[in-house]
Amino acid sequence: ESQKNLLIDQANEYMNSKQWPGKAAMGRLKDEEKEQYNAWLDYLDALEAVDTSTAPDIVWPTAPAA
Repeated sequence: ESQKNLLIDQANEYMNSKQWPGKAAMGRLKDEEKEQYNAWLDYLDALEAVDTSTAPDIVWPTAPAA
């Protein structure tokens, strides 16, 4: 569970460092940024879906290219 939370925190920090949430809210994301932002949101969804009860046999989703 702690690894899951760490990966979620890292993904959120990365997206925030790119200012994607604010830009998205203002409608200021460029097409390439939208694609990257959506890929990271999909990654967050995949992380949230990880069943940590199977530890240590967890297959973690792969983060999008940074």
